[in-house]
Amino acid sequence: MGLKQTYQNAGRLKEIAQVFLELELHHLIDVFSFQKHLPWHKRIHKKETLSHTQPETVRLIFERLGGAFLKLGQLLALRPDLIGKEYSKEFESLLDQVPEQPWEDIEPIINSRLKKGIKTFKSFNKKPIASGSIAQVYKAKLHNGKEVAVKVRRPGIEKQFNEDINIMFALTEILSKKYDLEFLDPEAIVTEFKKYTLKELDLNHELRNIVRFKKNFQEHKNIHIPKPYEHYCSEDILVMEFINGTQLLEKRPRQTNKKIVQTLHKAVNKQLFEDGFFHADLHPGNILIEKTSKGPRIAFIDFGIVGYINKNLKKKKRNLFLALIEGSLEKTSHALIELSTNRSDPDPHKIEEGIYHAIGDYYGMPINKMPIPKMLSDLIDVARKTNLTLPSQIVLFSKSLLTLDGSARELDPTFNVVETAKPYIKKLLKEDFTPRNLAKGATSFALETKDLISNTPQMIKSFARKIQMLENSVEHIDKTTHYLSHVIWKVSKLGVYSILFSSFLVSSALLLRLQPQWNNFSAYSWVSTTIALVLLGLIILTLRDTTEHVYKR
Repeated sequence: MGLKQTYQNAGRLKEIAQVFLELELHHLIDVFSFQKHLPWHKRIHKKETLSHTQPETVRLIFERLGGAFLKLGQLLALRPDLIGKEYSKEFESLLDQVPEQPWEDIEPIINSRLKKGIKTFKSFNKKPIASGSIAQVYKAKLHNGKEVAVKVRRPGIEKQFNEDINIMFALTEILSKKYDLEFLDPEAIVTEFKKYTLKELDLNHELRNIVRFKKNFQEHKNIHIPKPYEHYCSEDILVMEFINGTQLLEKRPRQTNKKIVQTLHKAVNKQLFEDGFFHADLHPGNILIEKTSKGPRIAFIDFGIVGYINKNLKKKKRNLFLALIEGSLEKTSHALIELSTNRSDPDPHKIEEGIYHAIGDYYGMPINKMPIPKMLSDLIDVARKTNLTLPSQIVLFSKSLLTLDGSARELDPTFNVVETAKPYIKKLLKEDFTPRNLAKGATSFALETKDLISNTPQMIKSFARKIQMLENSVEHIDKTTHYLSHVIWKVSKLGVYSILFSSFLVSSALLLRLQPQWNNFSAYSWVSTTIALVLLGLIILTLRDTTEHVYKR
């Protein structure tokens, strides 16, 4: 599908062609056939004299085009796994303030969404205090005197983003046909971007995130999550408590910075390692510092992009940390492959080689000396170069840790990031072996075993019936089939005995403290243990009988 069929707005194509021309990207004008969108006197090709690096040039393209292109650049600043560290670092400058939209365009949205429109507020500052690619934020005051921040989605942004995403898909299709992009998959990047953007365009999504963060930090007095005013909120408008704070990296006394860094790290480590639900856009502009009588208080803002580590990912993440701390190339490679979402089998030797060159120097260090954030970042680069696709949530986790590390070092160069995270990492590594989790695992195993046991007789009967049918239907079956039938029957019995043995053994542990007691242990536990021992004897006898039968054969 060509650009013309995919995207009908000739004005936007002309704008893209003009940006390419200004940045002297004449070869791309040829590749995308943009000549027809330029005035005839500008179609003459000139020799390219690029004064920027390639990442700078791509960043300038996104910056000049704005709209969804700017938002894509901002997302890629968080995703080094898709484009590499060099580009990701360059795109971080796109996270700063973007040009604001006139008040005349914004006011109709407020008037249409709120019953009294702009009169809902006692006062409303028409100059935005923050301007993003999707929405603008204004300071206002409710009639009860409460100061609020009002986030308003830019008018027509949904339509513009959908149109821009369509043209992105068309451009990536042309690029993929013309060039071998090796580690880069432009279509996957746009697909990932579309998924994130559709969520962020609906401000109700951010509202739900704020509510969840507020619940997670309700017991933490030195962490401030703005209170949302839900009855005013909609997909276009988000009204929340105004945070009267200063930027994270502003100049302050050294001792104050030390307190800020310690509090900030505890808050982020809680999100990353305990809650599994974390702020995924932790650049300094989204962290404010409030002055209180009890010292500095951390306030988080802008909850459009969040990360979530589910139970399955948490286990895999733990295995990766364990492999890094143990200093095992083989285990680190295995943990990285286990994390990947690839359908084809990767080459473990190639991955091990990449890991060795990237982080081999850090192996063997004490845990408090290991630069964990940098090591995770380097591993993501290894995964990209060896064509391993990692879950986006793990990449966002790593990026959050690395961004936090950078901010902490700027505020307090003596601060040890890993030392602060160590208790959380140790807890993560030991988590599966707590009595509570062991009991949960045992209960789950017992329930699964119970289901399997209840179904086993039927399965064996069905299997025996099929064997019988086979024997009845074939008159001249040879001795080998009878032999196999006998062995299969023995193995089936062995399986049933093993399942029952495991079940009764687990039950004896779970029933250990129940009444009545005999010799300090529950009578039920003694019965279960006895049955388990009998079953163990049957397993040994069946194994011996089967082994003798095989040797005789």
